[in-house]
Amino acid sequence: MTPEQLSAEIAQCLKAAVAAQVLPSMAAEVEVVVERPRSREHGDWATNIAMVLAKPAGLSPRDVAADLVLRIEKLA
Repeated sequence: MTPEQLSAEIAQCLKAAVAAQVLPSMAAEVEVVVERPRSREHGDWATNIAMVLAKPAGLSPRDVAADLVLRIEKLA
Protein backbone atom coordinates (compact mmCIF):
# COMPACT_ATOMS: atom_id res chain seq x y z
CA MET A 1 0.00 0.00 0.00
CA THR A 2 1.31 3.44 -0.88
CA PRO A 3 1.15 6.46 1.42
CA GLU A 4 -1.40 8.02 -0.92
CA GLN A 5 -3.65 4.96 -0.74
CA LEU A 6 -3.39 4.86 3.04
CA SER A 7 -4.15 8.60 3.23
CA ALA A 8 -7.26 8.06 1.11
CA GLU A 9 -8.43 5.20 3.34
CA ILE A 10 -7.89 7.25 6.49
CA ALA A 11 -9.80 10.14 4.90
CA GLN A 12 -12.66 7.72 4.18
CA CYS A 13 -12.63 6.63 7.84
CA LEU A 14 -12.69 10.27 8.95
CA LYS A 15 -15.80 10.88 6.84
CA ALA A 16 -17.44 7.84 8.42
CA ALA A 17 -16.54 9.10 11.91
CA VAL A 18 -18.09 12.47 11.05
CA ALA A 19 -21.25 10.74 9.78
CA ALA A 20 -21.39 8.76 13.05
CA GLN A 21 -20.99 12.05 14.96
CA VAL A 22 -17.79 10.84 16.62
CA LEU A 23 -15.75 13.65 15.07
CA PRO A 24 -16.75 17.23 14.18
CA SER A 25 -17.59 18.02 10.55
CA MET A 26 -14.26 19.79 9.99
CA ALA A 27 -12.52 16.40 10.36
CA ALA A 28 -13.74 15.39 6.91
CA GLU A 29 -11.83 18.31 5.39
CA VAL A 30 -8.46 17.81 7.12
CA GLU A 31 -5.58 16.78 4.87
CA VAL A 32 -4.26 13.37 5.92
CA VAL A 33 -0.47 13.15 5.69
CA VAL A 34 1.13 9.72 5.97
CA GLU A 35 4.89 9.37 6.21
CA ARG A 36 7.62 7.02 7.38
CA PRO A 37 8.28 7.28 11.15
CA ARG A 38 11.77 8.37 12.18
CA SER A 39 12.29 5.13 14.09
CA ARG A 40 11.61 1.89 12.20
CA GLU A 41 10.41 0.18 15.40
CA HIS A 42 7.45 2.60 15.42
CA GLY A 43 5.94 0.91 12.38
CA ASP A 44 5.82 1.27 8.62
CA TRP A 45 3.72 4.44 8.39
CA ALA A 46 2.73 7.29 10.70
CA THR A 47 0.25 10.16 10.74
CA ASN A 48 -0.49 12.86 13.29
CA ILE A 49 -4.20 13.03 12.42
CA ALA A 50 -5.27 11.96 15.94
CA MET A 51 -3.25 14.82 17.44
CA VAL A 52 -4.70 17.29 14.94
CA LEU A 53 -8.32 16.27 15.59
CA ALA A 54 -8.27 15.60 19.33
CA LYS A 55 -8.86 19.15 20.57
CA PRO A 56 -11.61 20.08 18.06
CA ALA A 57 -13.31 16.75 18.81
CA GLY A 58 -13.04 17.22 22.58
CA LEU A 59 -11.38 13.82 22.85
CA SER A 60 -7.93 12.57 23.72
CA PRO A 61 -5.63 11.73 20.81
CA ARG A 62 -5.71 8.11 22.01
CA ASP A 63 -9.53 8.03 21.75
CA VAL A 64 -9.46 9.52 18.24
CA ALA A 65 -6.79 7.02 17.19
CA ALA A 66 -8.68 4.07 18.72
CA ASP A 67 -11.83 4.96 16.77
CA LEU A 68 -9.86 5.29 13.55
CA VAL A 69 -8.08 1.97 14.12
CA LEU A 70 -11.44 0.20 14.41
CA ARG A 71 -12.65 1.81 11.20
CA ILE A 72 -9.43 1.04 9.31
CA GLU A 73 -9.50 -2.59 10.44
CA LYS A 74 -12.99 -2.96 8.95
CA LEU A 75 -11.60 -1.89 5.55
CA ALA A 76 -9.05 -4.70 5.45
